[in-house]
Amino acid sequence: IGEGKVGLSNENIQWSGAKVEFGNSSLLMAGSLKKGGASEFTVRGKVDLKNLLTLFQSPLFPKEIQLKTEDIKSLSGAGQISFKGRRASSLQSLSYELELHPREASLLLKTASHPFLFRDGSVSISNLGATFSKFKIQSLNSSLILDGTARQGELNLSTTGSIDLKNISALLQLSIFPDSMRTQMDDIQDPTGGLDLRLNWTGKMDQGINAIREGEVSLKGVSLRHRKIPVPLSQIEGKVRFSPQQMRWDGLKAKIGDSSLTLSGASPRSQTGSGERQLSLHLTSTQLDLDTFFPQREKTTPTSFDKIRQWLSLWAIQGKIHVEQGRYRNLDFKDLKFEMKTVDGKLVIHPFQLKAYGGDLSGDAWLQPADKGIRFEIKPYFSHMEATPFLRTLLSKGDEEKIMITGKVYIDQAQLTGEGENFQKVKESLQGGLRLELENGVIEKGNILAKIFSILNVSQLFKGRVPDLKTKGLPYQRISANIQVKEGVASSEDLLVDSDAMRITIVGKVDLGKNFIDTKIGVHPLGTVDTILSNIPIAGYILTGKEKAFLSYVYEVKGDLNDPKIEAIPFKAVGEGLVGILKRLLETPLRPFQKNNSEKK
Repeated sequence: IGEGKVGLSNENIQWSGAKVEFGNSSLLMAGSLKKGGASEFTVRGKVDLKNLLTLFQSPLFPKEIQLKTEDIKSLSGAGQISFKGRRASSLQSLSYELELHPREASLLLKTASHPFLFRDGSVSISNLGATFSKFKIQSLNSSLILDGTARQGELNLSTTGSIDLKNISALLQLSIFPDSMRTQMDDIQDPTGGLDLRLNWTGKMDQGINAIREGEVSLKGVSLRHRKIPVPLSQIEGKVRFSPQQMRWDGLKAKIGDSSLTLSGASPRSQTGSGERQLSLHLTSTQLDLDTFFPQREKTTPTSFDKIRQWLSLWAIQGKIHVEQGRYRNLDFKDLKFEMKTVDGKLVIHPFQLKAYGGDLSGDAWLQPADKGIRFEIKPYFSHMEATPFLRTLLSKGDEEKIMITGKVYIDQAQLTGEGENFQKVKESLQGGLRLELENGVIEKGNILAKIFSILNVSQLFKGRVPDLKTKGLPYQRISANIQVKEGVASSEDLLVDSDAMRITIVGKVDLGKNFIDTKIGVHPLGTVDTILSNIPIAGYILTGKEKAFLSYVYEVKGDLNDPKIEAIPFKAVGEGLVGILKRLLETPLRPFQKNNSEKK
């Protein structure tokens, strides 16, 4: 202590002009200490920051100051310092302000592996917060300039610079960044790449990145993992722009897993008067795996639509989607294109089109939030699709599960509506109808047909004309039906299977929610009556069709769809109504029945 004055009295101790030198530091100090613990003091001068850290950690400074240094492992460099401290009584906390103009300063935190360098500008730290004046922070390849204030929970700050994401976690450990920002980064793992940013912040510090008022962030080769996304995000390139009204991204490119996409759009920074948030987007992708976004889960409970309902309730959307090639579950598709727009609370999808399984799917739809779950309407049109993979996707069957039919699928005049909180409830609520056609395929060996063919002894009847129906199935030219759906029950009175060997008619219903079938199946072999009767010597046949030209065997199929009970129906139990339906179906001019010569005489 080189010089200065000290005054003593019964009330206080005062000192002024006290020049203190220690190490390479030289400070001028003044202050007072009064009865009751009230105190105030000032310090200014040139400091060696290593000496300053030692000084702040000493008992000469209050506990509040000592605690602020606990996370610092080392501090070096030089600078100009100005410190003011005041305490009204021993029971009150210290009010202080420290202003530092660092020169070639280096700070290493206990939680970081690399030091932070402070080369330009100044920082003022107090118990109320911090004020920055073109304060430059460097760490490895990251450089950030701060200008403005972060005081009393409020931000009024501009930030410019570039950040290497490898050390962003260390950067956020600095006390100048709020806890909310660190919390928002907790879900992000292993970030790499770089950010160039120019951002102005205004608002509450606990808003985190939501306090950004305006500016721009450029992403360069960014890769990361997010706890809520099962696959990594990589090769993220593009710009995100902020204004007080909206956040906008133009030509933002990224890979999600093995899927690549380009995204443009905008989202508002505040809600509209209706309570909805507006979202506009344009997404294009050369290769997109939708399983990345909608991973398959174990079927322990029906798929819930609650998150979709919340999403539809919160957002008003306008967008376009174009995917050149993609996959969802078993569905490999290409040229997916659709537009969507929220109109009067409904998300309207129109037009919609894609190519898959050698055919086309097009149509339109809408969906909206309901009291429980969602409400929707779809109007699809299918053309020339391969039946086996189509049904595998529709029925959510795995690759190892067998589908019992091949051929080409056509669906038109389709309109279906539904509502529910999960997939099971939606199935139980389905209403509407469609027209179904399949052509040129095989109904392969299945539970129901195998039992019926076994009863009919079809192997003897069609020996040499068609494959073994009991083991290889039934080739057909055409299957057609008009299907009506009411409260989850699908019914038809005109399902007709037409083949060289026979016609099969099906009249009845299937409860989609309960997986229950209740139908009458008519089997009508094509051949002369005497030939058929000589090979199928069983009772219960009916002569139907024009001029009694068809022999018809009718069976009731009822029970669990996976294993129903099958019984032949006696002639007397068939009923005139069913006979009339069979007659109408069999008189469809496809291939007329040929009587033998003896009958013509």
